[in-house]
Amino acid sequence: MATSHITGDDLELYAMERLPESVAAPVEEHLLLCEECQARLADFDAYVRAMRAAMAASRPTAATRRAAF
Repeated sequence: MATSHITGDDLELYAMERLPESVAAPVEEHLLLCEECQARLADFDAYVRAMRAAMAASRPTAATRRAAF
């Protein structure tokens, strides 16, 4: 029996809590049973955390902004 996995777009929206409830419920049910989609979600979450950390590290601090003037 073939299993239909969560699309990348739906997984991304779910992770960002922007998936409509009508779609989120079946996604959550699928995630309870599908290790492949659980792993994809974990990878996506790790990527988002890394990007947020990189963005935070690249933002100038108040001290560096003052030094620029």
